[in-house]
Formats: sequence, C-alpha cells, structure tokens
Amino acid sequence: MSLNQLYKDFKAHQHETKEELQNAIDGKDLFQEEFPSDVFPKRLMPYIKELSSESGYAFDPAFVGLSILKTYATAIGSYYAFKTHFEDPVMFQLFGCIVGISSSGKSIVEKTIQKPLKQIDKELYKDFETQTANMTSEEKNNYKIKTIYMRSAHIQTMVGKVMKNNPKGFIRAIDEISEFFNAIDAKKSSADAGEGEIYMSIFNGDAFSKQLSNKTINIPFTMMTMVGSTQPTVVHRMFKNDRGTTGFIYRFLFVVPRKNRMLKQNIFYKFPEELSDLHSKLVKFLYNKMPVDDYEDHEFRLVYMNNEAKKVLQKYFDQSNKEVDETNDIVLANTLSGIKGKLSEYIYKFTGILAIMDYALEIHDNKDYNFQLYGWPQELESTEDHVNRAIRLINYFERSALEVTKMATDYVIVDAQVQLYLNLVKSGFPMWKRGATLKGVSDFNGLNDKKKAEYAAYAYRQEAKYKQDYPEHFKGKR
Repeated sequence: MSLNQLYKDFKAHQHETKEELQNAIDGKDLFQEEFPSDVFPKRLMPYIKELSSESGYAFDPAFVGLSILKTYATAIGSYYAFKTHFEDPVMFQLFGCIVGISSSGKSIVEKTIQKPLKQIDKELYKDFETQTANMTSEEKNNYKIKTIYMRSAHIQTMVGKVMKNNPKGFIRAIDEISEFFNAIDAKKSSADAGEGEIYMSIFNGDAFSKQLSNKTINIPFTMMTMVGSTQPTVVHRMFKNDRGTTGFIYRFLFVVPRKNRMLKQNIFYKFPEELSDLHSKLVKFLYNKMPVDDYEDHEFRLVYMNNEAKKVLQKYFDQSNKEVDETNDIVLANTLSGIKGKLSEYIYKFTGILAIMDYALEIHDNKDYNFQLYGWPQELESTEDHVNRAIRLINYFERSALEVTKMATDYVIVDAQVQLYLNLVKSGFPMWKRGATLKGVSDFNGLNDKKKAEYAAYAYRQEAKYKQDYPEHFKGKR
C-alpha cells in the first residue's frame, strides 16, 4: 500500500474522543508495519533475533533496530562519511524517537545494546582520571576530556566541553524527547534563542560557531546522535509550533511497537554470551580502530555507491517524487513531501552504516587480514544490496512517521474540542447552550425546556470528562 493511501485511510478513521483513541491504543495492535531486522549483517542476526525472543528479553524488534543503528553510527562516528552527488559528504548522525507506553522496555533495550559503548566510555573516564590526577582544578577543567555520552546539559556545556573535545562524535541521551522540544521553545526569547538552529546544523553535520563567555567556539563539522523516547499519549506535544508542517519533526526516525505492552520479566533467563560477545567486539573494533583525534587535521574516508547502486536509488527517488506530485490534496502533499524529503538523507546514512558493518565483520573474521598494514580503505564501495536494504529501512520509517502523525492529529482534534468548550465558558454561555453548541446546534430559537435540559446534561458530562482528561486546561476555572 502506498504512503498516499495510508494517509487517506487514517484521515478517514480519526478518533473523535480521547476514550476512543485510548481504546485503540491499549492492548491492541498499534502498527502493522514490521521492522526489517534482516537488513543487518547475517553474522549479527542471531544476536538481534535473540533480543526479541519471547523466551528471553522479548524486546520489540523496532526498539532493537533503532538501537542497533544508533550504536553502530556512534561507533563509526565521523571517521567515514558518505559521498553523494552533492558537494558535501553526508555524515552518519541519527535523530530518533522510540514511541511506547511506560515500562515497555524503551530504556532497557538501549542500555543492553549500547553496553559496549558504555564500557568504552568508562575506560575513557578512567584515562581522564589518571591523566589529571596531579593537575590543579583549573588545569583539569581545561583538559580535553573524551566521552561518548552526554545527558541533558546546557547548550554551552554541550558545545564548549563535549562537542569541542570530541570530533569523533557522541550520543546526546534524552529520556522524554517532548521535554527536549519544550526546552527549545522556552528559549526562543532568551540568550539561547539559536539553540534550535544549532541542532539543525548538527543534523546536517554542518560547521557552526557559538559565542561562549568572551570567546567564540568554532565547530568545523558535527557528529552527534540523539535518540530519546516518548509515550503515544504525549506525541502531539512534539508537533507544536508547526514542526509537522515545516517538516522538522520528520528528521527524527520514529519506531512504533506493533503492540503496546509492558516488558516481560523472566528472572531465570540469561542472554547467551557467545551472541553478545560478537556484537561487543565489533562495536569496540569500530570505535577503537577509527580514531578521530582533532577537527583541523581530519580528512573523511568515504563510502561511495557503484553504478548499479545508483540506479536503484534513482528509481526510488523517481517513485517518491511521483507519489507526491500526483497528490491533489495540499495538506497530504505537504505531509508526504515532509516525510519523504527529510528521510531521504537517511538513505545515504543507512547505506554507509550497513556497508561499513559488512566490511568490518569481513576483516574482523579474516585472520589473514593484516589490519596494521592495510587498515581501512580510503574509499569503501557500497552496492545495490546495501541500497536495497537501506530503502527497506526508509520504507519502515516513512510509515512509522505517518503513524506518529496520526497519533498527534488525533490528540489535536481532542484538544480543539476542549478549546471550543473553554471558549464557550469564557463567553458566559449557560450549560444548555454549551451542550447545544457541542452537539453542532447553531440556531437556539425554539428550543423547549426539555431539550435545553438534555443539552445541559450533555454539557455537564462532557465537562467532567474534559476535566479528567485535561486537568491542566481547567486549573482555576469553574
């Protein structure tokens, strides 16, 4: 089914009340698209499948897939970039969001898969402590600390401390991603008004400058992966301030479970070490054997597409453009264009990540390969197979973006009903007139007392529901 038809289907079946939406979410199939886990290298598939095994951790395959992409993108970092027909190469940073109910395993799956990176980060910190043991506080503060993780921090700390000293790249860890957007919105009238623009530069891998205290920090290129999570009932907060209309929100890779459920607990289960061992060794091999020590002297190694791969990609782009161009509904066309356009750059990122993972496994398993002598190729070829696998990932993320748009649209409709009721209260409408308006009545002449009583009762019931579902809208109101 085309993305166009999927969009039309959800427009025709939008939920009218919060109860209907919640019933559609709770305990039922939420999303019919299955994450294409088999795009990853075959050698890693036993590890990936075991993570989702019902007899084990039972992680949702989509949660696993995004976490795998995030982990390997970070391990590669800025060492490689993708050579395109554009002037600047595409780097492998990812922005993503896991959508799932509370206790569905969103955080645990990331901790499990990113364990090798955590171990590297721990070693980096130990090295920092050793190197700075005899330094003064001022000397220690000026020391270039290497890290892989940065949790919530002021933009000045992120740029001046973490980004400045880590050209290879790092992970910006976020728990509730809607709060990240709220923080950016809150700073639009402050000294950090340009924070949103900085994140746009980061997504594109662009250079930027930031004034900190009395000096300017120049970042020649950026490699930061940012993945957070949210719950289905608060997704709409991410679409505020026209982020859906402008397409900014579609720079995020959304993963949605096929069924909302709590993570299963099996206290007798032990994950097979032989499976996690290969994953751990590969992540550490990529990170440690792809050093990027400074910005100024760094020259990207490049992944490029052969001619057959280019033909496959061109066909995909032509089909995407046709689907948007043949859409007469301007709202639909804008949504499709936003999703497809913003996700199109990820095709290069995914192709490059998959090509590097394949090559790394090949030389890692080849005992005759002299890495000290040959190292990594200056230019690494990606094939038709890599592009086809990347397109399968894009197809999933296009549909998941549409599903998240559906969630947000449902709640916008409900919020509009609440706002209408609040406007009626503010206008001084009596209860019967509020109820009649909510029912769609515009001509109040000729209504008898019985009908007015029915409308008043309806208004009282609706107000009780609105107060329960949206208490923040009714604070201080009677």
